[in-house]
Amino acid sequence: MNYLKRFYQEYSYMVGAFLALILLTSVGIILKLTLRVVCSSYFQGLSASDSLYAVFWGVRFDLAISVLFLAPSVLMIYFLARFFKMTSFRLWWFTIPFSFFIFIQGGDGIYFENTGKHVGYEIRQTIADFHELLATAISGYTLLVLCSVIAAIIFFLLGKKRITINYNSWAHLDLPVLLWLILGFLLVRGSFSDTPMTPNMAYRIGSTEQSKLALNGAYSALYGAINGQQKKSLIEGNNWLKEEQNIKSLTDILNVHQGRYIPPVKKMNIVIVLLESWSGQFVHSVNPESENITPKFDKLNQDGISVDGMLAGGVRTHEGMFSILCSYQNPLGGGVPETSLQQYSYNCLPSLLREAGWKTSIFQGSHTKMVGDFALQLGAEKSYGKLDITEHNLPPNYWGYQDPDLYDFVIKHAETEKFPFLYIINTTTTHDLVLPPNEKWVFGNGSLLQKRKSVLNYADKALGDFVNKWKENISKPTLFVLVADHTAGGSDPINQFTIPFLMFASDGSVRKQHVSGIVSQRDIAPTVIQHLGGFVPWFSGNALQTTKHTEADFFTGGIMGWVYDNHLIKLNLITPNKLECQYWEKSLMFSRNVDCTKLDEKIKSRLLAFTSYSQKLLFSGKTRNFGDMSFRDGSK
Repeated sequence: MNYLKRFYQEYSYMVGAFLALILLTSVGIILKLTLRVVCSSYFQGLSASDSLYAVFWGVRFDLAISVLFLAPSVLMIYFLARFFKMTSFRLWWFTIPFSFFIFIQGGDGIYFENTGKHVGYEIRQTIADFHELLATAISGYTLLVLCSVIAAIIFFLLGKKRITINYNSWAHLDLPVLLWLILGFLLVRGSFSDTPMTPNMAYRIGSTEQSKLALNGAYSALYGAINGQQKKSLIEGNNWLKEEQNIKSLTDILNVHQGRYIPPVKKMNIVIVLLESWSGQFVHSVNPESENITPKFDKLNQDGISVDGMLAGGVRTHEGMFSILCSYQNPLGGGVPETSLQQYSYNCLPSLLREAGWKTSIFQGSHTKMVGDFALQLGAEKSYGKLDITEHNLPPNYWGYQDPDLYDFVIKHAETEKFPFLYIINTTTTHDLVLPPNEKWVFGNGSLLQKRKSVLNYADKALGDFVNKWKENISKPTLFVLVADHTAGGSDPINQFTIPFLMFASDGSVRKQHVSGIVSQRDIAPTVIQHLGGFVPWFSGNALQTTKHTEADFFTGGIMGWVYDNHLIKLNLITPNKLECQYWEKSLMFSRNVDCTKLDEKIKSRLLAFTSYSQKLLFSGKTRNFGDMSFRDGSK
């Protein structure tokens, strides 16, 4: 005991630095275990032992982020001691990064609960939305925020303790710093192949759920903040297009994308309503087992083109918007805005309609920020947000104006607009869990799930009223596209991406048609263009009016899912060997596992070929070349 006491007295600085590293790493592990409990719906396939394995497999990320957070304090203490002869320091030098770490991890947990993924490069947009996110966290996650504040206070109180710095020899001051920095360099490097470790390394564990649990949210956020603009393809360097079966599969896919571009000729207004965070599992016409939460949408769903279900192209508004407007696959696991991909030009629905004589605008009940700016890049002429809405009847939620006020603003604007025009409307009510005063919480407000259902029910009523008011006030024929931009989580990968979709026209020009099966957001732009008498060969989706087979894809946690008619396959793109197959029935969604068949192997070829081809074009800025068959001669 005396030996330990003497060692501590002589090497107190080294002991303090390494204990801080161990303690902060332990906090990271505890927070990941907490994430496993709080967001259990994302980890339903994991047993307790699988979860623990994932948590401790990912300790490399916890150690690396702990080093990065503590490094400024360690170096500053050394600097003051070596050059200004500081003889002691308080532990609050370490409690500050501790508290900062907890708040980032807590914020990432809230983001994860809503999207099913860690913040990553989107930390830039998260910072831009800080006030809205904080208000939402306080109102919807009060206990989590309170625990974070209490933890920060505890760390601050503990920080009053002083530690003496010993100057007896270089080993007491210089050696600890040298050892700490060497260890830190090795921890952040992670391996000989990644410098530094990328968040994508988590996919190597081989399981979607385990990879999400292994990754430290704060590490993902910091990595995204530093490297977010330098977007690289997740599957860069693959040789899938050299395999004969994959070449044949891609040729079959691209056969329907041949021919010249035909501009739209049928003049009519187009209104695309991006239903913020609407999940298909809560819409009865998509999920027959759901309660009657969205009766207005379900009634409208009896007209026009409807589907059994649609898969979103991502988990954020800008990701869904890219899939919808550009009919293209997002960069796997992320989006285009605020990355190196934003430097390229994209010939999307708004820009094509604008060239053909349509006025194009986007409307949001919240701040325009990234989504509005991205819409401008894709061809919108005007972007309107909550700062443009001068009249409103309802108190706003933490993000912006409630949907009834947003819809009223849009209709008033449409009444003065020249025919024809394209309006893109991103709703706001379901971006939060707040209802206007005197509105009834139809499905309760005792839990987050009850609040979501009640707010969705209110937003559904506003949507129905909007369509009726539009028909009463706008006489020119209008093509309506009602579709969610993404969902707000789900109990399994399919539920995380399944969204409602409907297309109909105020003049009845869209004949009633129900497409059986699961389709993709990428199918929307081709479907709109075909109704207008045009054709866009580089749109990677298929027009629902004439498609022979339904196909859709999703990507989450390194796993690519592909639906073909009533078959679903899931494949880890990092190590594409093990194939998981399921069979779809509307009442069960994709809950029934089956043995993989020869058809599933062909679907796997379609998945690998399409993804490789589309991602290569995306990252080279050549999305307009989609349909080019030159890949067969090795020139792609």
